[in-house]
Amino acid sequence: MSFKSGFIAIIGRPNVGKSSILNQIFESKIAIVSDKVQTTRNPIRGILNEEDSQLVFIDTPGIHEPKDELGKELNRESFAQLEGIDLIFFVIDGSERFGPQDQRILDRIKGGETPIILVVNKIDKLSKSKLLAKLSELNELHNFAAIIPVSAVEKDNLDTLLNVAKTYLPDDVAYFSTEGKSSVDYERSFLFSELIREKVLHFTHDEIPHDVAIVIENLEESEDEIFIQALLLVQKASQKPIVLGKQGQMIKKIRLAAQRSIRASQNKKCTLELFVRVEKDWRTKKSKIEDLGYGNQ
Repeated sequence: MSFKSGFIAIIGRPNVGKSSILNQIFESKIAIVSDKVQTTRNPIRGILNEEDSQLVFIDTPGIHEPKDELGKELNRESFAQLEGIDLIFFVIDGSERFGPQDQRILDRIKGGETPIILVVNKIDKLSKSKLLAKLSELNELHNFAAIIPVSAVEKDNLDTLLNVAKTYLPDDVAYFSTEGKSSVDYERSFLFSELIREKVLHFTHDEIPHDVAIVIENLEESEDEIFIQALLLVQKASQKPIVLGKQGQMIKKIRLAAQRSIRASQNKKCTLELFVRVEKDWRTKKSKIEDLGYGNQ
């Protein structure tokens, strides 16, 4: 039996469910999920080991119309991730029309030789007749390697997606260790910062959309405990009291929720300390964006 091994990029506009699909495939939280644009910032390499294959996934930031230097860097990063890729998962929201933003992405990726699987997510929102009509319509857009309807929420048809993906990967040796069913190839401090940022997005809603960056300043770990000190950078002085909340209640909610998520992900006791600092207009400064680790992976 041949062994399949290759790199798969997951690409699409924001909030179509790229990170949710990846999380369901790995059955663990490896990419933060939010209903806000630019939830995923750094590409995440998830490695799925099976008896006959090793699938290496790259989750890219959602491609959007950039409003500042950070947005431009995230878009550049998304397309840069396609170099050396064996297969592309182009994810769309099946419950919405295929719009201009989807078309722009397709125009950028369809010119190469890399096969593209169109992943139609959120089919749980469609009736069977509407789904069939949607698939027929999408089939006219491009000669896709395959069109696979899925529901990340209901874990529907993900096995089919993986099985079809393997047929487009080369026969090759494993690129990474095959021990364990799955793993994630990134620094654990990045995971912790993403779990903290998820809670900031969740609790502050539209007040602090994506103007916050998380810096892990200190990380100490023993066999049964993790101690983390993290800095929350905001763009404007007016945002600091929002993150802190009245009498510190907001930052306390963020800290406790993030602490629980980190504890659950590591199966260890976690002590988390959070501090807030204003870094004026950090999203517009290319040097600061690179210092924070975006676009220089």
